[in-house]
Amino acid sequence: MASGIIGVMPWTDMLSGLAALGVNPHDVPANVEGTLPQQGAKKFLPRPTEREDLWQLFRGVMRYWRGALRANLAKTPP
Repeated sequence: MASGIIGVMPWTDMLSGLAALGVNPHDVPANVEGTLPQQGAKKFLPRPTEREDLWQLFRGVMRYWRGALRANLAKTPP
C-alpha cells in the first residue's frame, strides 16, 4: 500500500519527504527526542513506540523519490 501511495504522490505535487522541507538527517536525533514525551501524539499509534522505532520512522520519511523521477513521469498517472 505504501509504495502505491508514494507512486501517486508526485502527481499531486506533494513534497518528497521531510528533506523537501529543509530537514536533514542530522535533525533526526532532535526529532526523536522531541517526539518521545508527546503522549498526545503517541496515543494514536497502533503499538508502543520506542526510541529506535522513531529513529527508523524519521530516517524513512526523509525522501520518497528523487527530483528527476518527477520530471520523467508521463502526463497521466499509473
